[in-house]
Amino acid sequence: MSVKKNLAYNFLLSLGGVLFPLLSIPWLSRVLDPAGLGRVQFTDGLTYYFIALAEAGIVAHAVRAVARQRSDPAGMRVLVSELLSLHLVTSVLSMIGYGIALYLLYGRIGDGRLVACGISFLLLNGFACEWYFWGTENFRYIALRSLLVRALALAALFVLVRAPEHYAYYYGIIVASAAAILLLNLARMIRETGVSFRALSWKRHLRVTRVTYAISLVYSIPLLLDNVLLGVLAGTAAVAFYAFAAKIVRLLGALVTDAFLVLYPRSVALQQEGSAAAARGLQLSAEGLLLFAVPVSAGIWIVADAFTDVYFGPRFGPVAPHLRVLALYPLLNAAALFFNKQVLMPRDRERDVLHGLIGGAAVFVGSALLLCPRLGGIGMAWSLVAGEAAALLLQYGFSCRAGGIVLMIRRPVLYSIAAALALFVGIGWGAGRLGLNPPAYLALVVPSCAAAYLIVLLFFRPEPWQIALAALRKPSTHAAS
Repeated sequence: MSVKKNLAYNFLLSLGGVLFPLLSIPWLSRVLDPAGLGRVQFTDGLTYYFIALAEAGIVAHAVRAVARQRSDPAGMRVLVSELLSLHLVTSVLSMIGYGIALYLLYGRIGDGRLVACGISFLLLNGFACEWYFWGTENFRYIALRSLLVRALALAALFVLVRAPEHYAYYYGIIVASAAAILLLNLARMIRETGVSFRALSWKRHLRVTRVTYAISLVYSIPLLLDNVLLGVLAGTAAVAFYAFAAKIVRLLGALVTDAFLVLYPRSVALQQEGSAAAARGLQLSAEGLLLFAVPVSAGIWIVADAFTDVYFGPRFGPVAPHLRVLALYPLLNAAALFFNKQVLMPRDRERDVLHGLIGGAAVFVGSALLLCPRLGGIGMAWSLVAGEAAALLLQYGFSCRAGGIVLMIRRPVLYSIAAALALFVGIGWGAGRLGLNPPAYLALVVPSCAAAYLIVLLFFRPEPWQIALAALRKPSTHAAS
């Protein structure tokens, strides 16, 4: 399948990943209270961290290994069997640590139903094999499967979650939808490759995965432990406001960062071939990232107050200052992931990725310990931004050292970004002077900014924009991939 089709399906997947939470959050913020939502977010963050422990670095290694093994069906069967066996072993070991954590932190959770859901989630995740479909670039299946499951989960949410005490139903729906995806993946992979647990050498993968394992653990600290750390330092009620803001910026950022997962197998292949197209691909990826992520970050900052009032409702007004602080997160995170997935990992520079993430995690944890007891969720928001900025700077330095990579952003891209920022700020300031209510403010500012940015792109014509337009006008061809 061509890169264009993969990106189209991945955009559909990302759009669904953004759309369904955007539809569910207003319902949740009006039906549930901050205390119940805080418990769910705290439990979910804790569970996901132990899922990351069980993942043992398998995913990053598996995507790369599957991409390299695609032309050998017999070798693929052995590979997926070994990786699945390894994940089952690490999941059992992770469950021990999870049980200890639940015992120590049960006072913060306070609901056995949430604990039961978390345990079920971790056990079922031992059969996770999403990496197989990323490695084989089967993005059509990933997108259609995810859209179907998310639609059913959204319908269940509206039917079952109707009162503050239904927060446990909410977490149950999260776990049930994840379980459905896991089981569908497993059944399809077994049908395509077959699985055998006889005479396997799964331990050989430990030599490769130990670095990627450390990477996944350190990467998960700000991603999954922010809610847990905030709950311990400032209470679970503070988690709800921060968690909603963090979810919004991460959802919007995913529209950019998910593209790197599509391009990762292709980047590995180009790097192996020593193709000159790899350098051009890096240039276009970096410029495309800036053209998308900078307006997203600026837009979040400009509409934070009005968006919070309309979207979350009056009980969740404190989300707005969190959004303003976190507005930089989509840009910082996407840029850091660019150097991770597009530059360092395809060159087998996992240790550099690890060192950059360790630096970012250290800044994040240190800032959180200092700021959260005083500022609560706002302190966690600043800590997340500081950690991402530190990781980005370190990974940029490692990327330059790895291959002498110096990305020069061309003038049309820089002019487009500068003009868009100036117009966005002017539109936001002008609309604010009109004294509009929040819905009217959003109705004026959002389409005005979108139209202004379209005019800017048409005027300066940066190359990534021209390529995107050409892709929309022409039918997909494998030669173009």
